[in-house]
Amino acid sequence: MGGTWHGSDEFVVSSLGEAIRKGQRVVFVGLGKRAVSAARVLRARGIEVCILEQQSVERTRRAWLGDSFLSSTEISEFGVVFDVDGEKVVPYLLEACAAILSPGVSIESSVPGILSRLMIPTYSHIELDMYLKSQESVLIVGTNGKTSTASLIATMTKYTSGHDGVGTPTSEKGTLSQYEIVTASALELEASHHLKPRVAACVNAVPAFLERYGSQDRYITTLRKAFDNQSSTDFCVINCDDPNAFEVLAGKPGNRIGISEHLRSKDSKKLDGWVRIEGRQLYADIFGEAQNFQLSGGFWTDRHNVYNAAIAVGIATVLGVSNEVIQTVLLTCKPEEYRQSWIVSPRSGIPVCNDAKSTNVHATRAALSAARSRYSDLQVVLIMGGIAQDAEWFSFIGEFCDSVCRAVCFGEDASLLARACSCEGVEAVTVESFAEAIRLGYKLAIEEPKRLLMLSPGCLSLDEFRSYRERGRMFDEYLQSLDI
Repeated sequence: MGGTWHGSDEFVVSSLGEAIRKGQRVVFVGLGKRAVSAARVLRARGIEVCILEQQSVERTRRAWLGDSFLSSTEISEFGVVFDVDGEKVVPYLLEACAAILSPGVSIESSVPGILSRLMIPTYSHIELDMYLKSQESVLIVGTNGKTSTASLIATMTKYTSGHDGVGTPTSEKGTLSQYEIVTASALELEASHHLKPRVAACVNAVPAFLERYGSQDRYITTLRKAFDNQSSTDFCVINCDDPNAFEVLAGKPGNRIGISEHLRSKDSKKLDGWVRIEGRQLYADIFGEAQNFQLSGGFWTDRHNVYNAAIAVGIATVLGVSNEVIQTVLLTCKPEEYRQSWIVSPRSGIPVCNDAKSTNVHATRAALSAARSRYSDLQVVLIMGGIAQDAEWFSFIGEFCDSVCRAVCFGEDASLLARACSCEGVEAVTVESFAEAIRLGYKLAIEEPKRLLMLSPGCLSLDEFRSYRERGRMFDEYLQSLDI
């Protein structure tokens, strides 16, 4: 089953290598931090760059949320053009050899259409990153759990090689030269056509970004781009208990590793190996070898993280990481901060969950499911809000109306969330600020017995914060000021 390890990004390297030549222009569509970083690298290699931004300089500066914005000198050096869209972009594209599309740019919008008409090849930032690094890649996609799974893999390779995220593990199972661990949302995959990761994994495919894609099928089709160019010697690791994720396997030629709690015999025939979940144990049967891994005593024991751990085991095994290292990391590595981080309030004794990393309704669903499992006799005071992505908020609230006693809604779409709660029989209140949401949420949680407090926003954080990490830190700080 192992096959021969090879340069997995050859497709990307050769395609971009042919398109990008010294002295020619590469156009970035969208001025984000990622575009600026890549533009610096290309300029250092003697390649002319130009960055086109649809918004005005003032709106773009505000979108950077206080982070250091480009100086006037850098704006000139990178050829940044603001407030340009539609046919206005044509003069800047005429001498371009390639265009890099930011994730926020839909491939169905006007500029990609013009690029197609001018026959200028387009690439995603992921493809450019892989080209610049020229390393083997492990690509993890899906709706929830990507970064948690990637953190486990990074730690396992660090143990193996001494380098976080880049390793040279060798064994009878295979030999892997340098590789890069990459996570990608559907938005980042959308403009990709040439990805060829050595290992691709789908943690789950709960439909998301439906305001962009319009249907579940189009969302799944976008995730498939992580697997489309894989060959029979590459690997794909799939959560088979998610029917949408399992659909990604259809017609894929690579070595297929399934993750499942209740794998059916007819499904197992489509697989070349699997990791079976039994409670807090993982049974792996890959490369014809069976191995048992324990999760009890570690930090990856709630249902959501059990699946993340199982997918990490599948990936690590095909990379050639030793069973001993895999087991050690499963018991010692902690999930990333602000993903279902639980504490017990020193003052009030109530359980508190900081799930600031929750940026969509599916992540909040996972957090509430974990709360049900941990504290089945407690009611949840839920703090949520920010920029709501299109989702079935009403059915989601209805699913947990027996668990959530009160909701405190903040941020840009607070009224939408509160309306969904009220329609499903959950009492909700909107507040003006994040700090006020924490103060009120804490008060509601301690004024009645058998309650817990949970921050699981279910929304993007960029209306008020630079990132979900800042949101998580502020929650901890505000809570500590109340709980002393």
